[in-house]
Amino acid sequence: MTSGVEGVWWDEVKTKVSGFPSPGVFHIHPVGLVGNFAEASGCACGCCYVEKFNIVKWVGQKIHFGPEFKGSIALERSPSLDRLFSTNQISESERRILVAMSPNEGNMDAVQAWDSEIFTAGACQKTVNLSGDGEFTRQVAEFKVENEAAYQRLFEACGWSVTTNAGPTSSSTMYYRDLELTRGRDFTGPELYDLMRVGCTEETRGKKVRHRPLASIANAVVSPEFQDKQVRDFVARLRLVVGMIPRGYSFRVRDYFQTDLGRAAALDQHVNRPNNVRPDIGAALDTFFRAHPSVDRDPSRWGEARAAYESEILSHYSQVRRMNQGAARFSALRGRLA
Repeated sequence: MTSGVEGVWWDEVKTKVSGFPSPGVFHIHPVGLVGNFAEASGCACGCCYVEKFNIVKWVGQKIHFGPEFKGSIALERSPSLDRLFSTNQISESERRILVAMSPNEGNMDAVQAWDSEIFTAGACQKTVNLSGDGEFTRQVAEFKVENEAAYQRLFEACGWSVTTNAGPTSSSTMYYRDLELTRGRDFTGPELYDLMRVGCTEETRGKKVRHRPLASIANAVVSPEFQDKQVRDFVARLRLVVGMIPRGYSFRVRDYFQTDLGRAAALDQHVNRPNNVRPDIGAALDTFFRAHPSVDRDPSRWGEARAAYESEILSHYSQVRRMNQGAARFSALRGRLA
């Protein structure tokens, strides 16, 4: 509201500037003003996610405790996915496969740090591993090249940075720096792993933990720019997978699996255990051809029996997929693509 204080210089300026307002003075609260700018930008450095992390327990080779935010934005509701589909950059089949497979991993803004990796983020649940490298690190490194301004705003300004190491086997490293949490030093590797889990123990399991570093990651991955990156990478991964040649065979995955379920199952395994896709589909084909030695090895010659043959091969593949929760994940895919 107005203060009632007259500006001693106001009248003098008003005589020289047409349309100058009345001399009423308004008080501006500095913290409120900053907050308004933060709201206008969406959620500056994830300030709206800081309180949303739960402490969970995970049992692998050892017991881990860490923070988790499951997110709330499914790939199915991503404007980026709709845009690619509406502009004919992906097919209806590809869209169905991505929408069906992504819930096996997580939401667009899902972030967790409870397993053996430093943290995991996004719809494809890409990781930063214990060396600071990993699929998420490399995704951010590519994003840095593709959209420098967005990278600076979403990552660098919030304490996260990525460097790419040139050489025969190029790699990237992700760092986090904060005046309070890291005392101004760049943390990566085991040091960063421990920082992500501060306060996460058996005693605190099931409780909330404030997590500024991962809150900024949740905010970054759901930004329009990074959503677009996530979706494009997901599509590229699907196309890579269906173009693979199963071990011991001459034709591609897409030649054997022409249904959405078959291709989704291959993508599902590739996201979880990429090195097992070719040998495991090869093993499923081995089982099939042992049972049907007279069937032509060229799937384009299967004719009317194609659907039945693919169904049988897929049944074998669903049983030999070496990955986390393979049976449950396949069942979920079948339910979504029935």
